[in-house]
Amino acid sequence: MTNRKIHALLSQVLTTSFSTTCKKVFNLSWRILRVKLHHAWDLIRGTNISDSDFYQSLGNHFSNSKSFLSHLAQRKAPKFFIDPTCDNIVHNVLNKLNPEIKSLTILTANTVSNHIFDLLGSGPTSLGDPIDWHVDFISGHRWKRSYYASIKPASNPGGFDIKVPWELSRCQHFIWLGQAYLFTQDEKYAEEFQRQLMHWVEENPPKFGVNWSCAMDVAIRIINWIWGFYLFQGASCLSEAFHQTFFKSLLSHGRFIFSNLEIYNTPQGKFTTNHYLSNIVGLLYLGILFPEFKEAQKWKGFGLQELESEMFRQVYPDGFNFESSTSYHRLALEMFLSAVILARINDISFSEPFMQRLEKMLEVILHISKPDGTVPLIGDQDNGRLHRLKVWQDPQREWTDFRYLLAIGSVLFDRHDFALAAGDQWQEAIWLLGEDAIACREETSSVSVSTPIVHSKHFQDAGIVVMRGKDTFLIVDAGGNGQNGIGGHAHNDLLSFELFSQGHTWIVDPGTYVYTQNYTERRLFQSTAFHNTIRIDKKEINRFDPLTLFGFLDDASAHVRRWVMDETFDLVDVEHHGYTRLKEPILHRRQIMLDKDQGHFLIRDQLVGKGTHQIEANLHLGLGHYKIQHLDPLTIQCTQPEGMALVVFPVLGEGLGLTLSEGWVSMSYGQRETAPVLTYHQKSKTPKTIATLYFIQPKVETLDIQRLKTVGEEFLSKMTALLAVEDSCK
Repeated sequence: MTNRKIHALLSQVLTTSFSTTCKKVFNLSWRILRVKLHHAWDLIRGTNISDSDFYQSLGNHFSNSKSFLSHLAQRKAPKFFIDPTCDNIVHNVLNKLNPEIKSLTILTANTVSNHIFDLLGSGPTSLGDPIDWHVDFISGHRWKRSYYASIKPASNPGGFDIKVPWELSRCQHFIWLGQAYLFTQDEKYAEEFQRQLMHWVEENPPKFGVNWSCAMDVAIRIINWIWGFYLFQGASCLSEAFHQTFFKSLLSHGRFIFSNLEIYNTPQGKFTTNHYLSNIVGLLYLGILFPEFKEAQKWKGFGLQELESEMFRQVYPDGFNFESSTSYHRLALEMFLSAVILARINDISFSEPFMQRLEKMLEVILHISKPDGTVPLIGDQDNGRLHRLKVWQDPQREWTDFRYLLAIGSVLFDRHDFALAAGDQWQEAIWLLGEDAIACREETSSVSVSTPIVHSKHFQDAGIVVMRGKDTFLIVDAGGNGQNGIGGHAHNDLLSFELFSQGHTWIVDPGTYVYTQNYTERRLFQSTAFHNTIRIDKKEINRFDPLTLFGFLDDASAHVRRWVMDETFDLVDVEHHGYTRLKEPILHRRQIMLDKDQGHFLIRDQLVGKGTHQIEANLHLGLGHYKIQHLDPLTIQCTQPEGMALVVFPVLGEGLGLTLSEGWVSMSYGQRETAPVLTYHQKSKTPKTIATLYFIQPKVETLDIQRLKTVGEEFLSKMTALLAVEDSCK
């Protein structure tokens, strides 16, 4: 345990009653003892499934694996997403959709067959033969084959990343091997699937090793194994020994997930996240697709019941996932959709309120997708996927383009606007929904309109505001910590914004970079300074939780005071209380007004309080080749090679200074690139008002400062008048 954690625990003890402290000590001691007892028992009895246990799990209806396999080959139900033994229409349509799909998939399958993987920022890396499933092949750190409950991520300061072996052992590449087999009928892909899976089972006995230490990854792995199993059903090279091993491991995985459900205890009660959601979906796959197991009915019933409940625990009424992260919203939605489609094709339905909220989750994707099809990376982003049914031509785009979910949603909900917004992202929908997706895509392609009209939107429960103009997209985070105040995957980004205009992201949320691999970098990317908002006295909006890298103290509460949407402008007025805990408290109120036709907008920051404070306003510029020049000491013009420009002009803010520095942007986990950062700073008495004009020009030469001043003052006057009208109406 680190000194930081020891200090935090001692602080808790000193501020907690004696009886509560005793209860915590007892619970901790009991958990440690229970792990040791389970470890000892598993060592004595062993954890591998015996033949007798396996056949007993099948109700003793089968005497050997041949009879079981014969039964599976003849059964008509349950159904999988597609039938690879007879559904060639999917392959033909994919080839028509993009002829490069086949060649790109085969190339990638050949690469992973040669044990070359590109995961979590590693770059293409050869893992040799055989694969070492227990190593972080980026840092070289290797985990011993210890008992799963005793394996932990790197402690402070980091140095290695437990996510690397987890990601490899999710085996999401098995789908690419299976797709290459369907495209070519070449048994070498089935042989590689068999070889890797058999080796994995040999090297990872149940409950021992790093790849059993997180039930979420166990669940995602078994889902991808099941996809591989179905995609390779026509392969003749898969041996009886392989099938015996595969089905025994299905049973081991199902039992492990059910016994290690990721439910956390908090002072407010039991608490679940995307981890628990993955546990449920893993059990549903097993329970629906392999009813021959005696435990399948239990897994299926539990999974259906809990999936229904988790929709209302983890998703706000406005459709946003409660983790305060656009990428985790994507992951949760992917899991819900996969489970719902599997249930649907097996004549299992969910309640109408469940489906309505699922549809709202898809509407979130519609609204937060920028005109170029990508999504701002608000909150954490760790490249998390349930299954990867497509090889992306641009690998980096996989982590920011969520439109394939809209293609899936268009089929489920008969939503023409979803289908239009999906653009060319139909490949994953076709693998999941087959001919229904094909028909929907063909109907959409016959329509002359290429994109839907998407309006501005305020998601009240999540606190996300999306402002849209003719060529401009602006998103503002005005929500809380998420996860019921815990903030596990949130960042200190209250009142921060991202700007896209004229085909380019000018001001960006810098992303996540890493988790436990580097504690310092993790905190940096979470910090207030790494977002486009105001920092006071170098303090965080919410203090970091000293016990974890995944959470904040719930210091700040945000409140959208006004939201006005008109044909010509959008206006949001929002405040947060994160700095009211300071010795001399400050309330930060930010107002943003967008001219929808011109794309220009004004931000007014009002700092209400007493005392003298150090004020910083950071602006993180997006990736690209900028020409950055000063039009005067405080006015910056950023010009792209094509001639498009963003001008940042302070309309109000006497005494401001400006520094230009170099920061980081991470669009994919484990990777980062340098990018410019503008910082307006001032040591000033409060109350204080700073107003900044953001002026967009498609083609620009040096602008006249007087023109900027005129536009800024007109903006400010109109904003003041509108807010006064709103006040009088209230």
